[in-house]
Amino acid sequence: MQQHVFIVPAYGRSAHLRDCLASLRQQTCPSPMIISTSTPHEGLEQLAAEFDARLVMHSPNAGIGHDW
Repeated sequence: MQQHVFIVPAYGRSAHLRDCLASLRQQTCPSPMIISTSTPHEGLEQLAAEFDARLVMHSPNAGIGHDW
């Protein structure tokens, strides 16, 4: 039974996104991951695929608060 989902707000090119996703993947209770962004960039789709995370892109870019 699924207990929870990790939602990762990603604004721009976060230097820590890969490490965050890797840490979430290593949790003892595997859970789905969703990356939410209004500022997609080249390579973000591949990063999501690498960690089997769903990527949700929305617009317009209304700042990081909207991503949260």
